[in-house]
Amino acid sequence: MDSRLPRERVVRQAEELARNSALQGIFQLLPYLVLVLNKQRQIIYSNNGLLQVLGIVPLHERLGCRPGEMLRCIHSCKTPGGCGTTAYCTVCGANTAILEVQQTGQPVYRECLLTTSADGQHTESHELSVHAMPAGQSNPDAILFMIRDISEEKRKKVLEQLFLHDLLNSAGAARGFMELTHMTEDLPQLQELCGCAKDAVEVIIGEIENHRDLIHAEKGELDVSPEPVHLNGLIRAVADSVQNAAEHAVDIRLDCEEKLVAVSDPILLRRVVTNMVKNAAEAAGEQPIRISTCRQGNSIAIEVHNGICMPTEIQLQVFKRSFSTKGEGRGYGTYGMKLFGERYLRGEVRFISSPESGTLFTFILPADYRQSQGSESRSKTPIQHETLRTNGISYINQM
Repeated sequence: MDSRLPRERVVRQAEELARNSALQGIFQLLPYLVLVLNKQRQIIYSNNGLLQVLGIVPLHERLGCRPGEMLRCIHSCKTPGGCGTTAYCTVCGANTAILEVQQTGQPVYRECLLTTSADGQHTESHELSVHAMPAGQSNPDAILFMIRDISEEKRKKVLEQLFLHDLLNSAGAARGFMELTHMTEDLPQLQELCGCAKDAVEVIIGEIENHRDLIHAEKGELDVSPEPVHLNGLIRAVADSVQNAAEHAVDIRLDCEEKLVAVSDPILLRRVVTNMVKNAAEAAGEQPIRISTCRQGNSIAIEVHNGICMPTEIQLQVFKRSFSTKGEGRGYGTYGMKLFGERYLRGEVRFISSPESGTLFTFILPADYRQSQGSESRSKTPIQHETLRTNGISYINQM
């Protein structure tokens, strides 16, 4: 367990810092959060920037806690040592920035993908930029820590990626197929070209609708319309769509129970399964992907397997919004999988990854959404899970 100073020592440090009223006056004018941390990474000063937005408690209640505890990070209460002592903290931009300043004495900038919860049930995602630096010669062990909310900047980059790259490529493909229709009089070939153009347009519409639903889902404004869904047909349609859109050949093998029907929202269910299959296809390359389904009592399990093991640092962040190994403007696929699958379809999304068996994503959904437990408000609350193991073979289930 990380050592901490007792509260009376922390209060004394805060009182010593408060004597520099001019410096604190400047901090209060800043539109972002400014903290001063002691050697044990405990807060001894905080301005009020962003705190009203985040609903943080008054300063006297923040003294002595660490940044993740003040911001209500969902991982900060998972171990007795609190913020900075879990496996997730090893990939946290805020925690690594603080540690690097302590080791090097140099200013450090990082980005932090934070998932918070005020009540232990409802969660919110935040993208933050953090700057950490030594506080100065008067207090050489203290760290000046500044936090700025960059969530809107990240959203803008997602929209830019969507409209300036993804949709533009699909629109270009549709236009190409339509132009080719003017160059042939062969009816079968003409029908094939028209079909390809239609598929490209449907990709465009699907991307726009997916992003629209993500926005509504995060606001809690997404309606669920359950109806009987034949899973075998839905999964085959998803597999065909992923194979047609892939830049390389994708080997998808199905092992699905025949006539398996779930009462669920077909659009949201397809979004979850599509994200699972696309994620596997991108990771697997030319290796085969296996999709299977089976009934488990009152639930149905949909599994997507590929033979590639994810590095531990990726496993620890895979469900975080904006986290991606593919660059800026990405990181909504697995996040959306969790958001739609758990908050709205009342299911559970999890995975296991190891060098021996590869990576297996599992979505367990109610066989009948209408009979699943929980009120409407419960259906919009993500299920929280623990990390069972983090030494290479991991079940990482939290966002």
